[in-house]
Amino acid sequence: MLGNFCVISRMKRLWAILTIVVCSPFIIAQETIAVVDFDGKGVSVIEASALTDRFASELFNLGVYRLIERERVGEILEEQGFQQSGCTTAECAVEVGQLLGTEKIITGSISKVGNVFSVSSRIISVESGEIYKMSNYDYQGDIGQLLMTGMRIAVNKLISGKAPKIIETIKVASLIINEIEGRNIEFYIRSMNGDESFNNGFYTTPIRFENVSIGSYSINMENSYYEIENGERINYNQFQSVGKKRIDDDVGVKVKWVELKGGEIKEVNINLIKSKPVWEVSTNVDGLDNPYIYIDTGKVDKEYPNGKYYRSYISTLSSVSGSGWQSGSYKMFIDETGYDLYSDTLVLEEGKVTKIKANLIRTPGDITINSNQPADFILEGQNVEEEYTGKTSTTLKRLQPGTYKLSVQKDGFITSRREVKMDYANENVFVTLVSRDSLEQQILSLEQQILSLKRKQKMLSRGGLILIASGGLTWFLAEKNYEKYQTAGADADKVFSTVETQDILYPIFISAGSISLLSRLYFQLKIKNLIRPKIKNLNKILDDGVIEEQ
Repeated sequence: MLGNFCVISRMKRLWAILTIVVCSPFIIAQETIAVVDFDGKGVSVIEASALTDRFASELFNLGVYRLIERERVGEILEEQGFQQSGCTTAECAVEVGQLLGTEKIITGSISKVGNVFSVSSRIISVESGEIYKMSNYDYQGDIGQLLMTGMRIAVNKLISGKAPKIIETIKVASLIINEIEGRNIEFYIRSMNGDESFNNGFYTTPIRFENVSIGSYSINMENSYYEIENGERINYNQFQSVGKKRIDDDVGVKVKWVELKGGEIKEVNINLIKSKPVWEVSTNVDGLDNPYIYIDTGKVDKEYPNGKYYRSYISTLSSVSGSGWQSGSYKMFIDETGYDLYSDTLVLEEGKVTKIKANLIRTPGDITINSNQPADFILEGQNVEEEYTGKTSTTLKRLQPGTYKLSVQKDGFITSRREVKMDYANENVFVTLVSRDSLEQQILSLEQQILSLKRKQKMLSRGGLILIASGGLTWFLAEKNYEKYQTAGADADKVFSTVETQDILYPIFISAGSISLLSRLYFQLKIKNLIRPKIKNLNKILDDGVIEEQ
């Protein structure tokens, strides 16, 4: 182990000495250079400035030139009345270079057409005004990746061009594996040529392997990876090699194939790939009857009603989710009976789980007001300002739940008033208006009933008294005839028959007379407790002009 350490230490010292020897000409005679903001075409001024900053940073890291600070460049341009991105001509570059005291100056442009970025850069000699070097670098992808990786490639392409190939003379190589952002990614290496040097072991970036047998190797990501950005979890489930084609292996994991040549120091920079977006939509109501979610995919699909909607039923738990979608913004709707149509925008981003809590709002009910006569109505709500007026028949839409006061009125008719309780269901209210003439006719009819009952009272009183008197007289005669029967002689049977007849009749007369008197009393109570209150109530309605209905 110690021997290996010593060998590695000696190699590091040798590498440092070689680096000094190779780079010493640049250290001794470095030229000064300045970078002017690239002109943005299809990208914003801020984006063009950020990309230029990265270009200058990558240029500085090469150590080939002494770089003038960008703040100093900005000050000179401002003094000369130029915008940072306004110095695009060779004449301007020479003028600024002379003011800065530089030997060379870099100008360029960053263009975007579709999802393709083109970085055009050139080095201009301040002394002669001639273009010293020129390079074009095209990149397809998002602007973030252009910033992180593309500008480094653009700098290398401008300064040194393509590197020459190394002639294979040695049977071992060095392998350096990094994650482009410096993340610690777990991976394993599989040999394609039977070499068991790695034994399919697991390793973590960054790492360097020495004395690796030449041949083909695959670098495979072991587990999913995530990190927290601004408090939000970003998920990664695959990786790819920068600038190389991804190839699927037998288990479906994205892998990087590496070919090592003898004596080569191979550096592999792997880049994590964010997982496909995942979304989850839930509602504020559990146990809905028939809720469906619709998402506008923008793609023709005959499976959906209008050819482009994703449609899914939301379970009784009131949530639904999806995965494997493409990044982008999707219009989303939730349709549930009894609730307003909910709409929102579902924004999906790679590596993120987008969650939406849909606040479903109950749909207020309608109230329909009808009456037997065309009339005017006033509907007052609990809020003082909440008042609706109109004519029957009318349907008022989307009234908030609560208790309302309804008044229906028409000339010549008694106004009808009632309370209407509104829920989320529709209400139908029918009002029967009563005319004043009709009430007056009812009062007149009731008064005639009273006169008729009073006449019947008199007749019943008289008849009852006569019947009671007749019963009393019949009883008296029966008593007299019974005394006569006790002393009767030959006509005793006849007298006794008369007594029997009278004993039967007098109770009948008395009972009938009593019934007549009781009937008179009933009619009198009916007049007092039934008919007169009706007349009083009808007169009150006529005086007030209002009927309060339940």
